[in-house]
Amino acid sequence: MRMAKALGGLLAVTAMICFAARSPAGELPIKLQVALLKKIVAYDTSLDGKALKVLVVGEPGEASNLMQAFEAAGVSASQVAPANLPRAADAGTVVFLLSAQVPVGLRDLCVGSQLLSAAPGVALAEAGEVSVGLGEKPDGRPEIVIHRSRCRDEGHQFRASLLSLARLVSSP
Repeated sequence: MRMAKALGGLLAVTAMICFAARSPAGELPIKLQVALLKKIVAYDTSLDGKALKVLVVGEPGEASNLMQAFEAAGVSASQVAPANLPRAADAGTVVFLLSAQVPVGLRDLCVGSQLLSAAPGVALAEAGEVSVGLGEKPDGRPEIVIHRSRCRDEGHQFRASLLSLARLVSSP
């Protein structure tokens, strides 16, 4: 009987992982992206004492699951289409870019307002288009990629305890 319960529980967890809502790019499950982003922000010394707000940059259809996940996690989030980026935003805001195409004005917004930029997947972080990329290693474990010079340009600095867990990249 115990074995049957344990096996049933294992199957339930496996099903949750397999059928968890995925990001538009097919990367990490959305709930995991939200949880990782909350943890990462806690290690950002420039955001100490600031209320976390997330600006999700993406079309409404692709952003809806992510917006629900942020709401469920107790994180204040708003959505904006890439073509409608604001010129400025409040300190403590994290810009989470869903699109593989970087919208015109994103860099100016993040650098000018000192906003941390992040994206699902690691390609944009590796290219220096965002500061933080949330990806998946070949073995299925989460991967955090931090572009050091982009973070510096945006005015952010992470504690060493996070940097030791992340893969750090820089522009040449």
